[in-house]
Amino acid sequence: MKEVDMGLSVYDFNKNIMKQWPVIEDLASITETIWNYWENAPFDSYLMMLCREKNDYTLFNFNGNDAGNFVNDIFECFANRGFGIVNAEIIDDGIAMEFWVKKPGQMEDADLYYLFPADQMVIEY
Repeated sequence: MKEVDMGLSVYDFNKNIMKQWPVIEDLASITETIWNYWENAPFDSYLMMLCREKNDYTLFNFNGNDAGNFVNDIFECFANRGFGIVNAEIIDDGIAMEFWVKKPGQMEDADLYYLFPADQMVIEY
């Protein structure tokens, strides 16, 4: 990872900022970002949601689902873990999404989840 002048990695720098941000209550802008990702991401059926720090891996099979289900499933994935979304962005030239999440009202920690194509990770017979 790149280093910032303060001796922190970009990840640590962003994590410190996201800890201070509130959970987003109005999900309209995040919904739009997720829809844009759905429409343009290079995947056929499978997406992986990964939080390396928590060893949390979720594989989504979206074969035959529409964008509405996709958006709801993403929100449900975080809600089931007790997280609210602090920030969501499409990154890596549209290949992945980055979600910063935390427990509502918490200022001590924030977690980074990546959503990316995982079609090559699945072998089906």
